[in-house]
Amino acid sequence: MRQNLKRKAVEESGPIDRMVEEAFHAIDHQWQSKDLIVNLPAIRTMKNTLQKQRRKTRPPIPHTIEKLPFPLPDAYCKTAHDDQFLFYDGPLGDIRSLIFCSHNDLLYLSQHEDWYCDGTFYTCPSIFYQIYSIHVYHDGISTPCIFALLGSKSEVVYNDLFTVIFRKMFEFNLTIRLRTVTIDFELGVYNVFKK
Repeated sequence: MRQNLKRKAVEESGPIDRMVEEAFHAIDHQWQSKDLIVNLPAIRTMKNTLQKQRRKTRPPIPHTIEKLPFPLPDAYCKTAHDDQFLFYDGPLGDIRSLIFCSHNDLLYLSQHEDWYCDGTFYTCPSIFYQIYSIHVYHDGISTPCIFALLGSKSEVVYNDLFTVIFRKMFEFNLTIRLRTVTIDFELGVYNVFKK
């Protein structure tokens, strides 16, 4: 089990806590006995071991935007299916920002008339100001299409963000069917689309 967890910690990007808890849960149900679990290291110890294992194979988390590698390592630019996911890495409003979106997500977004946009600050990596996402709502399902790590919430940043998105759609000869953008009280985004 330990070797399997170490392999998963290196190969997968899911939370270590969840990996360990699922493994212990599977053992508990599979063996219907506490004997095996008693012989395993404490959960906290196992989580720490797996975190160390993962850190050996990944670059350290940067504490400033200047320490964020450029270009980003491929591990952070591709999907699990090896499709390009890093859509843009460059300045938006003179502040380095990252936009993540697969080609299929961009195509899906371009084909829908109604977009829903929102920013969040609480789950954002500390070197950025916010995570901004663009979703499509279709057949009762909200599908996130674009995730952007932005350096601020200024109108200039939002203008640059949507300029990059639309330019990429034009570059791929996508038909843009956008008619409405739903936002929540974000004046900067409102002003971009009002122009």
